[in-house]
Amino acid sequence: MFHSALCDWLIDRGLADELLAMRPPFLEPHLKREPVTVPKYQLLWQFYVKDGQPLRAAEILAAIAESDADLPLYKHLEYPTLAVANAKSHFVTIGGRHETAISFLTDLEEKLDVAQVQLEVYHALLPHLNDPGEAGQKIKHLNKTLLTMSELLILHVSEHHDEHVVHPIWDRIFDDAIEKGGDAQTNADHAIAAVVPLGK
Repeated sequence: MFHSALCDWLIDRGLADELLAMRPPFLEPHLKREPVTVPKYQLLWQFYVKDGQPLRAAEILAAIAESDADLPLYKHLEYPTLAVANAKSHFVTIGGRHETAISFLTDLEEKLDVAQVQLEVYHALLPHLNDPGEAGQKIKHLNKTLLTMSELLILHVSEHHDEHVVHPIWDRIFDDAIEKGGDAQTNADHAIAAVVPLGK
């Protein structure tokens, strides 16, 4: 308890950087202790970076991005961006868990692509932010949490039928699915694989 109280005392006085520089053995357990908070995890991922553990840093950043924390969308996008960068740097470390890292990085990049589409949708719908009823509430929801591509399209298409808004979103989905220089059959298969699950 003394160590936790000491950590909180130092952090409350703006000495988090000094604490991270020292990296005392009790700091990591303190930052992982319940209740988990965004401020604690913000320090924890930085602790792992300074401790030469970029994959663990990426895992914490991903957890923040996917949490229910009251963060604006640009912050939910910033964390997976940092997570991807840290996961990639893992590959240059010695003794890295490469198979785990590859799977984790692939998943992160896919979620980041969806998050970027979500940001585009949100900006496209901003003029309707204060619309009455459910439509306005759904647009506000876009700025609070990351959605899956399926949730995003259901949310978007169910309330908005403006072709100037819907078509660019579908174009983005197809652009992400189709490989540059790929043959027609392969690209068709990828497009189908991207679209079919969205209708389920």
